[in-house]
Amino acid sequence: MPRKSHQVKLSEEEKERLKSITHKGSKESARTIMHANILLLSNDGMQGKKKTNREIAEIFDISANTVNAVRYLYTNEGLEVALSRKSRISPPNQMRQR
Repeated sequence: MPRKSHQVKLSEEEKERLKSITHKGSKESARTIMHANILLLSNDGMQGKKKTNREIAEIFDISANTVNAVRYLYTNEGLEVALSRKSRISPPNQMRQR
């Protein structure tokens, strides 16, 4: 059974924001830049240029599940959530000093 593909329809403002993130000189994290690229390549508004999850995964050497997760976050939570890391509820454990 094929997986459900989440529709990514970027507005002009969102496309411009994502392009500014992906261009040289951006002070964003590598993860944020990769997620921006994933959203740009999976935009349903790009007739003939849209890539499949598998094609995008091969381009960035990541799993197709990651691509699908970014598309899911954009569809259900919005652009900011799809680009940013989820904040931790509890702080990380510190290693004990001997």
